[in-house]
Amino acid sequence: MDRAVEQYRLGDATLRLEWYPAMDVLLEVEGEPDAIERAVTATGLTRDAFLPESLPYFTAAYETRTGRVARVSRLRRRE
Repeated sequence: MDRAVEQYRLGDATLRLEWYPAMDVLLEVEGEPDAIERAVTATGLTRDAFLPESLPYFTAAYETRTGRVARVSRLRRRE
């Protein structure tokens, strides 16, 4: 299985939950700044849990914290 994604709309914001084969679950919030802030508040998570970083940052943080290699997809063999 590669990553699994669920996408939601909250007002003018898009929230995307992403599960990876071997990494943390990520919640990405997109939209205009005010819409993002409203969506972040609605999640009930603390604001500092949301970072403006790209996927390589999160894979590196996972690897540093766990000592395991992050995998964002599974390799498939050709037949």
